[in-house]
Amino acid sequence: MKKIIATLAVITILTNAANAQASDTSAKSLTIEPLNVKYIGAEDDYLVFEITVNSTQKQHPILNIDDKNAGLLYSETFKENKEVQTVKIEKKEDQALSFELVTDKATYHKDFNVNTSTIEKITVQESGIVTRY
Repeated sequence: MKKIIATLAVITILTNAANAQASDTSAKSLTIEPLNVKYIGAEDDYLVFEITVNSTQKQHPILNIDDKNAGLLYSETFKENKEVQTVKIEKKEDQALSFELVTDKATYHKDFNVNTSTIEKITVQESGIVTRY
């Protein structure tokens, strides 16, 4: 009888620990990042970024895109709670792009350093040796 009670106690403790761990994990996965910027790729002479703004603030957040060399490239006030958009930025040499979301409580930054380089392809073909007498 003592073994059964001890086994039930262990099962109860493990079940409670597993439930606490699961609720902690689900709470972390529900945390929404206010600013998410993802580099999609290059398209001709442009860099393509996907920007997601998740706002729960009363004041509408402002998104600024800044280039350290060129200054402010883009600014927009968001009115939706969650908005996704694609932005194209002209490719330039040694860019440092800063995506900044300003809310009534905090400012969020995502920074990207862009290094463009051209790869030159050289093809050398060898022919057989021709001997002439």
